[in-house]
Amino acid sequence: MTRRDRPTRLRRCGAALWAAAALGGCGGGDGADADDERRSEASALISQAGKTTLAKATARQYLDFHTEPARKVAFTMDGVVDIGADDSRGTIRYEAFEGVDPGTEVEIITFDDIDYFRQGGEESWLKTETTEEDAIANSSDVPDGLRNLGAVTNDARARGRESIRGVPTTRYTATVDAERIPDTLPPEQRDTARRKLQVLKEPELPVQVWIDDAGVIRRLSYEFDLDNLRAPSAGEERMVATIDLFDFGVDARVQAPPPEQTVEE
Repeated sequence: MTRRDRPTRLRRCGAALWAAAALGGCGGGDGADADDERRSEASALISQAGKTTLAKATARQYLDFHTEPARKVAFTMDGVVDIGADDSRGTIRYEAFEGVDPGTEVEIITFDDIDYFRQGGEESWLKTETTEEDAIANSSDVPDGLRNLGAVTNDARARGRESIRGVPTTRYTATVDAERIPDTLPPEQRDTARRKLQVLKEPELPVQVWIDDAGVIRRLSYEFDLDNLRAPSAGEERMVATIDLFDFGVDARVQAPPPEQTVEE
């Protein structure tokens, strides 16, 4: 993988990842008043859990991502995220990706919406000056994902109790209405949100959320139809992304690499 090819390929994958990790949905219902009330309460709980988790400021994150049915794209990423600053750093490990050998590891830093990549063994970082959408595609997506839960619709359902990394949680399914997202944000963030959403064809998207007893989100999981993206799909039908958040409060200070250690795309 050449220096010039690497960010382009990573951004292709990131576009699908951003659209799924930042947004969500799964609907349905029988119309009964009691059922509607339970769903409304569950939706409010999910929205509040997004705010509660944002307030944690930092966390470790672990992402497991793959496309289906052929797993043409499959990788994991582990690292830390500064939720408040929307910065992150971590290591991507590839199982499958066009032009990338299985087992390849690439370090990634996202700082001030600029992405820096360094393949294992290299001394310099590749700085990617990208469009706004590309920068978002390469981010960890956790802060946007949490903020976007403010647009969850009233169809959420509790699906049972599960343990995530030893922490008891309740799993929920819900729907986020992407068209409502800008209205849930501060005025200065709304135009940016609208531009990000241009990657989507349809506004209603799926998410599963695991929330612990303190109201903190421990896992987000998405199964997403790639036909709903205005982005390359790698010839696959859908993608599955699962993000774990843990070790809240960890030191997650993120800095850009020194200028003398970076090269331009």
